[in-house]
Amino acid sequence: MSNINFSSFVGKTFTKIEGLNIGSDCVKFFTKSRDNYLMTSDEGLGVNDIEIRLDDIVGDIEDLVNSPIVRAEISCSKKDGEPTWTFYIIGTQKGTVTLKWYGTSNGYYSEEVEIYETSDFRG
Repeated sequence: MSNINFSSFVGKTFTKIEGLNIGSDCVKFFTKSRDNYLMTSDEGLGVNDIEIRLDDIVGDIEDLVNSPIVRAEISCSKKDGEPTWTFYIIGTQKGTVTLKWYGTSNGYYSEEVEIYETSDFRG
């Protein structure tokens, strides 16, 4: 698995998305070309002392399937010693979806999710 920038989603076309549920700690994005992606936190990879969960989804998830991604942006709200919200905004010509992730940690870990390109799962 290799870590990529979220902006690398631009130009990709997802054929299927799994894990887009409130409370999820990882989301899987599948493409026809098998360039599949995992959006998860260090916690989702087995690191303790961190909790990051999908807190809200705004928009129609179906807008992200079978239409090229034209927008992939991140917006964060951070305050010392307080929970953090990170918004991942994904847009196609069909519409825009915002994924709101909520994170807390002991201060040693990032409270944002990472994006990994992987072939560890198939669609």
